[in-house]
Amino acid sequence: MIINDATRTAFIHIPKCAGTTVRLALEQHDDHEADLVAGMTPHPVLELTYSPDGGETYIDIHHITLGQLQQFFPEVMAKIRAYSAFALVRDPAGRLVSAVTQRLKQFHAIPVQDLPPQALADALSKAFDELDALFARSPNLPPDYIHFQPQVDFIDLGDERIVQNLYPTHDLAALEADLVEHFGPEEIAFESFSGKRANASKVHRFGWLQDMVTKHGGLAKGIKRSLPEGLKPGLKRALYRDRGDALASTFDKMQVEQFLARHYAKDMALWQSVSAPALQAESAAQ
Repeated sequence: MIINDATRTAFIHIPKCAGTTVRLALEQHDDHEADLVAGMTPHPVLELTYSPDGGETYIDIHHITLGQLQQFFPEVMAKIRAYSAFALVRDPAGRLVSAVTQRLKQFHAIPVQDLPPQALADALSKAFDELDALFARSPNLPPDYIHFQPQVDFIDLGDERIVQNLYPTHDLAALEADLVEHFGPEEIAFESFSGKRANASKVHRFGWLQDMVTKHGGLAKGIKRSLPEGLKPGLKRALYRDRGDALASTFDKMQVEQFLARHYAKDMALWQSVSAPALQAESAAQ
């Protein structure tokens, strides 16, 4: 989360929605992250997670739902209500796939791109069973499942829409342009982020190449250093692809759709309302 008091601006970082890219560009202008963590007890295991009550209630300081803000940081919530608040939202299906693959890698040490189809299906079913149980227990997921928290929980407070300026993740340029205008380019400058994707999970397009890099990492790094900078972005696009995109086709479509219907109906409606106008504007511009 980024809050700038001078311009009365807030950027809400929804997990798995390209928010890291924007946060890294804007964090030098953040006035409140230090205030949010002051006096809070760090979680003994989960990085960047804190205890607001000194007990067993933990939150990830980068990913705070509006309900948590209202409960633990009401003064910050009051500013978000009063300020111009911005956020990126993502297709719920793509976000779900990305969150599942990240969880398998981060918490279970499973290289998901190498799993055979049946093993991947079993891992997906297990993850969905865990999440079904967690959603049945509470609408607020534990910190290690924060990437599965519905997007609307970072945008709405109950039935009230708090964050009004919403952009699809494929239109970073529109968000950047509006933030530049809102900040005032001569008053608060930040590095362009519209052509970047920080923290994006990538996998090799070619298994044989991945094996070669693993065996001869030093040689690969030497070759990379010797390449002209102008060639590196195109080469990266040619050799790597998004991990979620690489695996999406192997997920059981019906299973994913049913899970989305159970837990992300509001997110699906939100995505439709945000993405449809953006696509129409894009088509009109072409």
